[in-house]
Amino acid sequence: MTSPFHKGELTIQEHVGETELAARNGRLIKDKIPSGAASFLHRQRYCALGWKDKNDDIWAGLLSGEPGFAHMSETGRGLNISIDDQSGAWASNPSTTDIGMGSDLGILFMEYETRRRLRINGNVDFQDVCGMSIAVAEAYPNCAKYIQKREYREPVSQEEFTPVCKVGRNMTDEIIHWVSTADTVFVASALEDGPADVSHRGGHPGFVIFEDGVLHFPDYAGNSMFGTLGNFLLNPKAGLVFVDYHHSRQLQISGDVNLHLDGDRQDARTGGTGRWWTFTPRTWIISPLNHASRWQLVETSPFNH
Repeated sequence: MTSPFHKGELTIQEHVGETELAARNGRLIKDKIPSGAASFLHRQRYCALGWKDKNDDIWAGLLSGEPGFAHMSETGRGLNISIDDQSGAWASNPSTTDIGMGSDLGILFMEYETRRRLRINGNVDFQDVCGMSIAVAEAYPNCAKYIQKREYREPVSQEEFTPVCKVGRNMTDEIIHWVSTADTVFVASALEDGPADVSHRGGHPGFVIFEDGVLHFPDYAGNSMFGTLGNFLLNPKAGLVFVDYHHSRQLQISGDVNLHLDGDRQDARTGGTGRWWTFTPRTWIISPLNHASRWQLVETSPFNH
């Protein structure tokens, strides 16, 4: 049987001694969306995306909409996503201009209320101003670990919503506070000549540490497949997106990664794995979400460290 993992993933699985567990979990990876996911997709109000720009830098971002904005094809080999951009927030975001026909996309749907999530990777095979369709290459569920439970609240009023993007390179006090108090971040990664992927990281506020111009991320125990870290090993770049759940904004950061796989397992900050990765920011964008909404924290994850 052909392995669903590439060289980077296999190398890290072997390095940390989790090859057998990864192989078991890897059986969940399919080449189409399972039919049972149709109702789950229909309920979703947003998805996280991961992609490469024309300079091969990596970005993550959120695309939001009303329930039903995303739906799968009858065969499960296609995913259709509508883009509600009446505000102009999507079109005015400079990071999204390189998403087009042929783009590799990583997509993550995460349902805060139930802590369910579905990962889909594929290639854009149609796009216009109203949306895009993706030819599915991989689809698989992820576990509920480190997901904070949230409930959807009323949308942000138009008076509070202005589709203005801010772009910069230096980490401001506002951005440092934003990342240092976050409990959730979405992480995009990609191979240099291969598909993109987007994953989720969560923890108690403060689990992301900013020090000396660098962000430090603990690598907690997960599904042992090491999709994100495997991509980092072969292509040490990442895109991050942090969400402002109260004001319907997102902070996107693109930059470079260093892996630290052999740290102190007694370090409680890593949840006992001894693994970290650090991220050096290169460019950031603050922008409103294309479809304004608020989310209220209900309960932190019982798995948080």
